Amino acid sequence: TITVNVAENLTVATRAATVTITSGTLSQQVTVTQAAAAPPTPPASDTPPHAASSQTWTIGSQTWSDAINIPSCNKTSFNSGSNPNFLADCRSYNNSGATYYYYSWPYVNEHKGTFCPSPWRVPSNSDFMTLAYNTTKEHLASIWGYSGYAVSSATPSSIGSAGSLWSSEANTATAAYSLYYYKNSSDVEVSTDSKGMGYPVRCVK
Repeated sequence: TITVNVAENLTVATRAATVTITSGTLSQQVTVTQAAAAPPTPPASDTPPHAASSQTWTIGSQTWSDAINIPSCNKTSFNSGSNPNFLADCRSYNNSGATYYYYSWPYVNEHKGTFCPSPWRVPSNSDFMTLAYNTTKEHLASIWGYSGYAVSSATPSSIGSAGSLWSSEANTATAAYSLYYYKNSSDVEVSTDSKGMGYPVRCVK
């Protein structure tokens, strides 16, 4: 009897490995398959549930996904001012049958291990730079759409014309790194913005 021990599969896809067993001149290969992780159970307080989809996207050497598990979100406002003590805010918004989720950077920083459990992670500034060099705004719009961003408690801005994502890295006391792609611009941009803005999150590995 041969026992193979492997770490728990926390990804959203089945994975496999080949084990080669050799005795003298005899050799046999056995494929070991491990099921994908069970979908996360959305918090009961969420309406609609903040459940991640199982879809992933390969761009260059990176694999991207929806946030794997989204914490309970019941706050509704954002502060884009210069106050460094931003609230850890979040909100959802329904538009034409699609639900978008927005988070302030402090909320992402507080829950980043829940958003993207290992081997996934909330992207760093360097991850965004790599992504920007390997894709176009048209490609990102085709897979992620233009979900806009949230400011204060008003209707989110630029839905249908702009996309933005938070990184895991702060730049200053009031700003953090982020990714932008605009319909009316030719570039995918890596920049910084107020920690109080409401942006979506994607995971990378």
